Amino acid sequence: MGSECYKMVENKYKSLTKFAYIFPGQGAQYVGMGKDIYENFDYAKRIFDIASNVTGEDLVQLCFEGPKEDLADTVLCQIAIFTVSIVCLKYFLSSINENIDIIPTATAGLSLGEYTALVFAGCISFEDGINLVLRRARYMQESAEEIKGSMVSIIGLKESKVDKICKEADVDIANLNCPGQIVISGESEKIKEAVKLVKEYDAKRVIPLKVKGAYHSRLMAPARDKLKKFIQKIDIKPPQTLFISNVTGRYHINPDEIKENLIAQVDSSVYWQKSMELMLDTGVTTFLEIGPGKVLAGLLRRIDRSLSIYNIETKSDIDNFINEM
Repeated sequence: MGSECYKMVENKYKSLTKFAYIFPGQGAQYVGMGKDIYENFDYAKRIFDIASNVTGEDLVQLCFEGPKEDLADTVLCQIAIFTVSIVCLKYFLSSINENIDIIPTATAGLSLGEYTALVFAGCISFEDGINLVLRRARYMQESAEEIKGSMVSIIGLKESKVDKICKEADVDIANLNCPGQIVISGESEKIKEAVKLVKEYDAKRVIPLKVKGAYHSRLMAPARDKLKKFIQKIDIKPPQTLFISNVTGRYHINPDEIKENLIAQVDSSVYWQKSMELMLDTGVTTFLEIGPGKVLAGLLRRIDRSLSIYNIETKSDIDNFINEM
């Protein structure tokens, strides 16, 4: 599937450098995100207005002033990151000189960021995206409230060992982010047992994540089933650039496949390392992390330190990137 997709667009996109646009997920938020571009990009106000109307929240105040605790709320956090990422993307695309050839070979997003990637790829509209993200976040929060769950990041163990620990402790692998970093997810008491087992294997570090649920685990199955009913009503179009699903770590062009993977993503593992390695195999050499934070850049450097990685988050980021091109 991956090679077929690549051949399909190879003749259309003839960039000397192979670019990928990637988008961050939950955890990238911080108070003040998006403010710089909001003040320099009139269209940003329309994007924020749409998101605020859909959610009933003042996202301008939330993103720019906080408080931090509210911005960490599952629903508000996901909506805010998605909105700011779209604002960064739209401003970046509007700023590119027509003489600068940076049409991407591929796109992907980490968990929540996959929705931004789908908007960029032309699969869904921003309006559909914001409604999907809102429901996804609400359903995930509802599932998290039913059973107390948690997540931890394990540093320094191979996947085979983590998989063995998960089976013994009855928890799930949530994210395979980069070499030596795997996130596990499950009921809080079972995660505590898993952490004990991890320490027996001499992992370098175990880092509890500041989340309010066991995301990308079987505990999110109710959220998946609720979201499925809504996603099935959404019109998803074929991507205009190569799109990688979190669930498979493979390219997909069929809208029905994309829709099914988007449903499954809620309670499935995120194969981020596999996704990035596929991009490298496709010929990508330069990555643009578009949206708040630098989480994805950090993961990429642990996959391949030779890569060119740019963060597209502020006006100065965009100006500096264009000047380098």
